[in-house]
Amino acid sequence: MRKLLLILIAVFTAGMLSACSSDYIELSEDDTNAIAQYCAHLLLKHDSKKVAERKLLDKDELEDYYKSLNPEEEDPTPTSELQPTPTPVNNTVTPEPTASPEPTAEVTPEPDLNKAESLTELFGMEGFTIEYKSCSISKTYSEDENFTITAKEGESILAFEFAIRNVGDKAKNFVSSGSKVAYALYCTNGDIYAPQISMLGNDIQFLNDEIDSDEIYTAVLLFITDEKDKPEKLRLEDGETGAIYDITVSG
Repeated sequence: MRKLLLILIAVFTAGMLSACSSDYIELSEDDTNAIAQYCAHLLLKHDSKKVAERKLLDKDELEDYYKSLNPEEEDPTPTSELQPTPTPVNNTVTPEPTASPEPTAEVTPEPDLNKAESLTELFGMEGFTIEYKSCSISKTYSEDENFTITAKEGESILAFEFAIRNVGDKAKNFVSSGSKVAYALYCTNGDIYAPQISMLGNDIQFLNDEIDSDEIYTAVLLFITDEKDKPEKLRLEDGETGAIYDITVSG
């Protein structure tokens, strides 16, 4: 083997000399050093006694060194030695989005209202009963032929009538002017109206009339509203006890 290597070196040297005689190849100092390193590597590769002690560049270091001298030259590694880069496979299964359950609408419970069983209980007038009679919507309201209330353009008059009966055995005055009952008209669009202060003699807010025994007296409560509003309910509330009584407006 040693003889074979010597012959190869001799042939290489002869070739270099013949090349010099025909066409001179100019080598830089770095190129010459690289060739010398490579030849020394081939010699020492087959010399088992000196491989462990050598301090020359190994093959990989020599290739890196050669590349640093020729940065524009392609990688001399044979194509057959190149290993294809495996294409990463994404095995992760993306779960389909689960539809969130629709939020349940919160139902706000109606507060525990102190509801009166009747208007008679709400007013608390001893010796009298009071009942809701009717509701009418119009442009005018008359107590008699001498006095009429007329609504303005775009307004309506709501007249609530109540039947007050004296259940005692003698005549007695029904006095509401000092009572704590308040009134409010609720409409479907959220509007709330207070009652009209009228000059009617039978306005239930300001009654102080004598009613004979077993007589039924008609009292009235008026509201003037926008004619576009639709009334929903009339609420009566005792300001002292907090008791309420609702009258649903139909039609």
